[in-house]
Amino acid sequence: MNLAAMGPETTLLLPRVLVTLATLAYAVGPLIVDMNRTHLLHPAWSGHARYHLMWSTLGQLGVGLVALWLTWSTDGSGDAVGRLRLAIVLGGCFNVGFWGALVLRRRFGGTLSDPGGVPAWRGIDGNLVACALIGGLLIAAWWLT
Repeated sequence: MNLAAMGPETTLLLPRVLVTLATLAYAVGPLIVDMNRTHLLHPAWSGHARYHLMWSTLGQLGVGLVALWLTWSTDGSGDAVGRLRLAIVLGGCFNVGFWGALVLRRRFGGTLSDPGGVPAWRGIDGNLVACALIGGLLIAAWWLT
């Protein structure tokens, strides 16, 4: 089967779905997981930390909306692959930011969780699982474009 002859709408369907799943995870996931007493309303968190969480969460949502538009829009330029790859790069920025913060956390006293926060599942922090999956989806989508 000649996939190139099928056109970008068919050949890009799987990478678009992968990018959409990753984007929903990084853009909507924090709204679901973090807007409660385990994070934003955690009694031990300072007001400044709460402000930064809300700022970051709304920023991720905004970038996610742009990424979804890039993923699914058609502007007539014929550069669907370029737009999709830009959406992948945008998502990758958040993913690289997570892994960078993880590596540097001892320098600024950061932790993956707090007492009273989201409990680990079988000893594995959910952020690690989520970001590994998001990264895998984005890498697979890039590879398929």
